[in-house]
Amino acid sequence: MLVSVALKAKPAAYVAIACAEKLKNNDPKAVNVAYEDVPLLDKSNKESSVSFSAAGSEKPVFGVKELVQHFMSTYPELFLGKLSVADAEEWLNLAAELTGTHDFATVSKLLAKLDDHLIMRTVLLGYFVSIADFAVWGALKSNNMAAGAVRTGSYNNVARWYKFMDAQKPTKGGLADFTKAVNASKKQKSSGPNYEIGLPDAVDGKVVTRFPPEPSGYLHIGHAKAALLNQYFAKKYHGKLIMRFDDTNPSKEKSEYQESIVEDVALLGIKPDVLTYTSDYLDTIYQYCIDVIKAGHAYADDTPVDQMRQERTDGVPSKHRDRPVEESLAIFEEMNKGTETGLKNCIRAKISVDSPNKALRDPVIYRCNLLPHHRTGDKYKAYPTYDFACPIVDSLEGVTHALRTTEYRDRNALYQWMLKTMNLRKVHVWEFSRMNFVRTLLSKRKLTELVNAGVVWGWDDPRFPTVRGVRRRGMTIEALQQYIVSQGPSKNILTLDWTSFWATNKKVIDPVAPRYVAVASDKVVKATIVNGPAAPYVEKHPKHKKNAALGDKEITYSNTILFDQADAQSFKKDEEITLMDWGNAYVRDIVYDADNKTVVSLKLELHLEGDFKKTEKKVTWLADVPSLPTVDLVDFDYLITKDKLDENDNYKDFLTPQTEFHTITKGAADMKDLKKGDIVQIERKGYFIVDSAFDGEKAVLFNIPDGKTVNRYGVKQ
Repeated sequence: MLVSVALKAKPAAYVAIACAEKLKNNDPKAVNVAYEDVPLLDKSNKESSVSFSAAGSEKPVFGVKELVQHFMSTYPELFLGKLSVADAEEWLNLAAELTGTHDFATVSKLLAKLDDHLIMRTVLLGYFVSIADFAVWGALKSNNMAAGAVRTGSYNNVARWYKFMDAQKPTKGGLADFTKAVNASKKQKSSGPNYEIGLPDAVDGKVVTRFPPEPSGYLHIGHAKAALLNQYFAKKYHGKLIMRFDDTNPSKEKSEYQESIVEDVALLGIKPDVLTYTSDYLDTIYQYCIDVIKAGHAYADDTPVDQMRQERTDGVPSKHRDRPVEESLAIFEEMNKGTETGLKNCIRAKISVDSPNKALRDPVIYRCNLLPHHRTGDKYKAYPTYDFACPIVDSLEGVTHALRTTEYRDRNALYQWMLKTMNLRKVHVWEFSRMNFVRTLLSKRKLTELVNAGVVWGWDDPRFPTVRGVRRRGMTIEALQQYIVSQGPSKNILTLDWTSFWATNKKVIDPVAPRYVAVASDKVVKATIVNGPAAPYVEKHPKHKKNAALGDKEITYSNTILFDQADAQSFKKDEEITLMDWGNAYVRDIVYDADNKTVVSLKLELHLEGDFKKTEKKVTWLADVPSLPTVDLVDFDYLITKDKLDENDNYKDFLTPQTEFHTITKGAADMKDLKKGDIVQIERKGYFIVDSAFDGEKAVLFNIPDGKTVNRYGVKQ
């Protein structure tokens, strides 16, 4: 279920925020809350401060009242307990009246009634906080006159109950998220990108955008930007977003890619209004090709590919450029049949042979392909190119604004030529810059080559810039959305550094990542504590000192503990150090190996009354007890050694020799319980995502860059 809340709504929909938070606390997967920086979600509906989309529903339902009714009917135990809807109705009506009035006499009467009711009660109904409490609390919160009257002390029972409600987990959590969204909105306005670009001829309610991925690979973050921007402007103008698969090349396309794109788009929170396929229009596009041939605007050509490329470069016309229309039509029919003659030919648009814009030099608009299509099978033997099919389908599907990257700039004139030549409805083209990153390949062809060559594990490889790749590396959907939206629709072409990308993610994961300890197994150092506990014992400590909601972890204390070799080598005899989550200790003895390079063992003396503020070294450790899980911590480097490849560079000459690094560690005992996809912080080692949960032998965790850590080559990640 998705609940959308208008940040600028007056009054604010506090009851919806609190109830959604209560549902989320009960079942995190049951609801997502999205805040939109608008007064109303639908300008034509004055009740649209809130909307919700229940599972299976195609259209959102607007209104606070409607949402409250949905919560009561769908989750009666959670919001009503043993009460009935009728029991809550009186207080829901009072809340509605209190929200909608600013008349002092009316407010006073309602508060007096509430105060009398609460004389001997902690909550409004029964013995638990129900939806009635959330509704009245939200009404008080949104009515300044009522809230002010309560603060003056005139209604002591209401004030007591109001303070009690403010302390409830759903109201505190919901308000915190709401305030965070409001502050983020203010910050976005002061320093964020400018989205007020003013699409030409945009009419509210009639704007149609489209996201047309080719199913020839997995969705990467560049595609994600295109998808999110197209959705943004469709929603901004209360229009429609079409997601259309540009599936006209059987040589590259697979159902696997198509299905993955649908899944990844959904993960990004993008909800197209329509899903279509260019392949559904192949008969129509075929007829348009016949029409342009008949009109003398296209011709059949069997010039070899290399020769055609050279002729276009040199501005030389094809020898078939003036071929008779009937002959070109006949050859096009052979192409459609996939005959020997057809396979030798293509159809080229007759535009120019020497235009300064080389995209206009008689481009190919149809070519043969005998491979089976993943949707249409063997039905077609000839397929349109993207440059021919896209403007046709854009126009037919009602697209008003085609938003695409600046790399298509030279082809915009070709796009408009197609529309004009075929007498198709006008479509506006708006450009935005593509996202380029240092040391990163975003070409699907090159990414496919890396997959096929076994350089990476697959399309979800954590070194890949695909949505699945960065998610497997630990990028959260929330942070990915924030980062892409923060780039805005600017046309400025930049090569971005990954540091800000991962820094955005750190802000999301740091408050919710449980803290654990792991010690490197290689040359691990065992320390004996001379005044340590006689027998191991266990204490519970919070998993996150600033987030008690994450629960507790168990820490074992023993008279023998384990250190990383690097920490042990930094110690000095009789130095006072701090054992994190225990206290201070003196290093009384350090034993080295025969080469005097590696620490073999240590002796410590606890000094728990010592001041941790005065020690230089605060170190992690683990009690030396049986059954500590083996944890493989995996780090990665960039696939490419050069920040930005030049046009003539062969990327294979710049592949990083080694990009995968493993550190085998012993982890805290309760790391055995981590599940795939869990994100944690290994103290003093960084953030990690669980790629493989503990299987009896080991767990595998991938390092998540934080935008500050420098890799082994001195590059920030």
